[in-house]
Amino acid sequence: MKLRRLFGEYIARPFEEDLLTKRIGEAPQKYLISSLLKDRPSQSQAEKLKSELNIDIEAEKNDQIGKLARQAEYYLQNEDYFNYMRKHPNGKVHIFKYQGVQFTLSGSNWETVPNKNIYKLLLNSMPDLIMLQIRPDHILRNFDIRYTGSSTKYVESLIRSAYEIMPTGYANKISEELQIKINFKDEYMPYQLNERIQLDQIATACHYGIRNNIPILLVDLPDKIFRQSLVNQMTIPQLNQIFEKCSQMVPLYPDLQPQTPLNVGYNIFPDIFLQRSDQYISTIIEYLAVKKKYKKVFGLFGNAQSDSINDLLDNRKASHLENELQIPKIQRSILKDLTCEDLVERHAILDVIQENIIIQYFPTTDYVIQQFADPHQKDKTRVAQMQYLHTEMMKNYWNVLKKQQEIGQRDLKREFMKKAQVI
Repeated sequence: MKLRRLFGEYIARPFEEDLLTKRIGEAPQKYLISSLLKDRPSQSQAEKLKSELNIDIEAEKNDQIGKLARQAEYYLQNEDYFNYMRKHPNGKVHIFKYQGVQFTLSGSNWETVPNKNIYKLLLNSMPDLIMLQIRPDHILRNFDIRYTGSSTKYVESLIRSAYEIMPTGYANKISEELQIKINFKDEYMPYQLNERIQLDQIATACHYGIRNNIPILLVDLPDKIFRQSLVNQMTIPQLNQIFEKCSQMVPLYPDLQPQTPLNVGYNIFPDIFLQRSDQYISTIIEYLAVKKKYKKVFGLFGNAQSDSINDLLDNRKASHLENELQIPKIQRSILKDLTCEDLVERHAILDVIQENIIIQYFPTTDYVIQQFADPHQKDKTRVAQMQYLHTEMMKNYWNVLKKQQEIGQRDLKREFMKKAQVI
């Protein structure tokens, strides 16, 4: 039976025509961006922007990156990410120059920020390159994750026209919301994402890119590398523990959008779900600073990540893209050899965490099955067997997800009643 039939009640809700307009109309005036933001605002101007935008803005006075004694082995801990979130609950914008290139790194829970303010930030930043935190193999067909010896060739494969990245069906919606028209026809394949930035924020950045002929850089770590790195270094019990905790905590984050185990994971296990991406992104920024092809670069990232990337740039010695794209070797047990079935189960857990089961899109799992199901090409049915096993395991973990969310809801209700002195 097809997954759509099995999980039809959980299919993603259709786009609401007036959702964006409704949110903008109800947004308080304090979210509006001041016109004071120039190339590099003074600290006093940044303080004024902070009160108007409700996002902290910090402008570095000097080109300080690279002047500190940076470490080759520098890692962020969970507590570091928690501190970023506590200090800047509404997000943070870092503006600085690095080797003559001006960078504007913006991180926030963008669902709470009107799209017109993102557009105004772009207008004031005047970038000639826009970085979006999107995994390239999520939307680019046949994207090659391998490093072939040339950083330039690899980075160029990540840079696309804004026309290509604009989500299908969003150009007119964003144009109406911003009241700025562009000439655009949907010519590319539609895609669905569960990223740190959502489709309407992507469309807003692409609108600016189309109107000003600015390219888009898909700057997040490819999904195939991210997931294989995670799966290859963790056991099934460890992944299960993370999965159950994230699922159980979903009801405790009612204001988090979208409400998914993965989004909760970003907030409670950032060292697992975010750090590898942050290291990769900081290396891309190092490359852009060295090449100097683009003079002003704007980046749109998830909450706390403008802080974490800035921290890595300050304290982590510059890495190389070849190192960032390496996939760790699979950890094998002394007592039991790792099988393809084990790998399939681990990826089934991640597919439920990422809610790929809802959109029925499993490119990374299919990639792993093709690699490991029948490496010696002895059984032509082996790939189909593993795909079937993957489907059955996702059904099982989807049921676990719903049960854990019910537990989380009961715990939340019990805690609420306890605080209300009902029990």
